[in-house]
Amino acid sequence: MPPPDLQLSTFFTTGMPPIEIWQIGRHALASHPRPRLYGHADIDVGSIHSQKLKAFRDDDPDRHVNVMGWPSYSDGKDLIKSIAQELARGSRLVLLPTPIAK
Repeated sequence: MPPPDLQLSTFFTTGMPPIEIWQIGRHALASHPRPRLYGHADIDVGSIHSQKLKAFRDDDPDRHVNVMGWPSYSDGKDLIKSIAQELARGSRLVLLPTPIAK
């Protein structure tokens, strides 16, 4: 689900070895209000586009991508939830055996 500003923060990790993906996660913990990392989901940008969303890479920080184009919450949380479920269906979840804490 996107945050209230409708800019879902993600990272471009295609072709990266797993250890580097986890390093991105650890770095992201530094600025997160609830610093726990349980895993990550891999999703193809085609799945994002199929939901009429856009992936904008801004590299702030390096490899950062915002997923944008979500309907507004005033249009209905159910619509947003449906899109998020479709994205989840097309993703691969990778969970850690033990969460990483800051």
